[in-house]
Amino acid sequence: MDTQHLSIFISVADAGSFTKAGYLIGKSPQALFKQITTLEEKINLKLFDRSPTGLTLTPAGKSLYKDAKYLISFSKEALSRAREIERSDGNLIRIGISPFASAKFLSQVWPIAIKQYPNLKAQIIPFDTDETTGWDVLTHLGSEGKIDILLCAYDDNFLTERKCAALKLRELHFTLSMTTTHKLSNEKQITLERLAEFYSPSMRSINVTPNTRLSSSFLEGVLVRKHSWFQSYDALKSILSSAKIPCQFFENLSMDVLNLCGNSQNLLLGTDAWLFAHPLLKTIPFDTELTLPFGVLHSRKPSAQVKKFLKIVDFVNVEYKNFELW
Repeated sequence: MDTQHLSIFISVADAGSFTKAGYLIGKSPQALFKQITTLEEKINLKLFDRSPTGLTLTPAGKSLYKDAKYLISFSKEALSRAREIERSDGNLIRIGISPFASAKFLSQVWPIAIKQYPNLKAQIIPFDTDETTGWDVLTHLGSEGKIDILLCAYDDNFLTERKCAALKLRELHFTLSMTTTHKLSNEKQITLERLAEFYSPSMRSINVTPNTRLSSSFLEGVLVRKHSWFQSYDALKSILSSAKIPCQFFENLSMDVLNLCGNSQNLLLGTDAWLFAHPLLKTIPFDTELTLPFGVLHSRKPSAQVKKFLKIVDFVNVEYKNFELW
């Protein structure tokens, strides 16, 4: 199954008929019908239900459609990256940046890096925090994947499962973010006891799934990621549960989650790395001994240019007292 077959499959699925797809991509309906039939026979799966009104994807077809779009996109990005690396004479560093993380770190380190190594070049690549996509990217850091380094929280179990390494920069402390009108927004620090006192025992937990419409009408509580990547975060969730703190569970951090927090009396459990994730939220330290390592993630076998960059990062982190991550 090659990318050409997948591209045709996606075009037919998007169009909903062989005739419309043929018109859009310049092929005859008969040719498309034959190619889709050949694909179904080759992989031994029925991808479409055919009817006089058009085509609809079967459950297997829906699954393949989602993955096929990712594979097509990834193959195009792979080709683009290869061309970029060729143009950069092997001195390119692909830096993953999360939309919810500050890039201040890079603005401080990069001028020092290119002063020491003038041939270094950087390419900024958005990092998707989606569970499946994020896992794949982190498991293939370096030459096999789409990014070389990523500024990210981690722990030992995280590094083992994703087969990567990290240059530690800080220990992150847990925080609670909220709207400036929240009753706890004037606290200097929030303890577990204060949190338990604040909430009524009659409140209950609610699951927020990707299909749930987020709104401020939910019972207020603490917004917590349902499936965390980190053991200390999971331990803190258990502590909240034991203290009978009402929680709303979300799948992935998104602007919808941040907006829910910003337009309600909910709190958001996070870390001090999220200080600038949303301009309308105030972030207050959560009093707990649990912390989370934070640093530069990279391949266990980094390239020569990545090693150079990591050397500069380590130097700046140790020697520059005013070095700020966010």
